[in-house]
Amino acid sequence: PQAVRQMVDTAGFERRYGREISPGETGCAVSHLGMCRDMLTKGYRHGLVLEDDTLLSPRLGTVLHGFCQFLETATPTVLLLTALRRYRRRPRRKVSRGLYLVKVDSAWRCHGYMLNRPAAERIAALQSPVTCLPDDWTALSAMAGLEVWGLNHYMIGLSVLSKESSLEEGRLEASARWRIATARRNGKFDMRALKDRFLRAMGFMRRQPHPW
Repeated sequence: PQAVRQMVDTAGFERRYGREISPGETGCAVSHLGMCRDMLTKGYRHGLVLEDDTLLSPRLGTVLHGFCQFLETATPTVLLLTALRRYRRRPRRKVSRGLYLVKVDSAWRCHGYMLNRPAAERIAALQSPVTCLPDDWTALSAMAGLEVWGLNHYMIGLSVLSKESSLEEGRLEASARWRIATARRNGKFDMRALKDRFLRAMGFMRRQPHPW
């Protein structure tokens, strides 16, 4: 709908990502923005965000209280409960046996995460109007001044419903066009990939296994 599209800074989005925002991404971003605003209106200190295609670990209920305590800080903090692309070996904080909070280096997806009130305030201010993808945690961290943490063993996966996600369908098509254009513009040399290989070789960064 036109009213939803008006909540997006289309020019700013295109400058950042080199492409138009897809309809699925628009709806997802506006939905998460609305969640942050609702959290602020109702005075919640922290919130748990779950989308309808999530698959929860049975262990999640046993550690939620500890996550809430972790978010009791004035620092704008997001805790991703989903799979990470890369995370740092240090610093880390122990939650329980074998489970640690880790600093996120790279992650996508926004189907399961927690955040505190300061983080909701920062995201709501940055995304009014929407200029970032709702799960571009690297950009949100840098632009909104968020601390983004995750888990060395994620607690929330994706159910079979995710295969029908309109967000992913639109994103894959749009991202494919963007990657082709970027490759033509920059050639095959990928500085980010070179940096990743160096950090992993030095032991500063880890990729997370996805067993489920």
